[in-house]
Amino acid sequence: MQLMYHRMMHVQAMYIHGADTPPDALKLLDREPGNIQARLSRGLRLKELGEDHRDAFQLLHGAIQDFSQVLELDEHNKAALRNRGIVWLKLSYYPDAIADLKIALDLEDKLCLQRCVRQT
Repeated sequence: MQLMYHRMMHVQAMYIHGADTPPDALKLLDREPGNIQARLSRGLRLKELGEDHRDAFQLLHGAIQDFSQVLELDEHNKAALRNRGIVWLKLSYYPDAIADLKIALDLEDKLCLQRCVRQT
């Protein structure tokens, strides 16, 4: 089922925007399903495609799934949290959006604090 979803999202992205989607993305995720960067990149692409497409709901949910899978591998991935929160907002799932964005902000605050301490 996972592979079928993965292929569907890739084919749909290629159909909608031609060669915009890197052709190696599907092969990379087939070989390395745990590749965080490839999954994050595809999630970002689906988020972008979902901006004003007739299948926006399906594409945005595909982005949510990719960002969630990134977070299963790296629960502190700020990019995945931030982008999943933005997609939740687009889908009007406000409690989920607030939760993700708050965690992303908390992680960013901790990172800024650590940088400040190191500089002193």
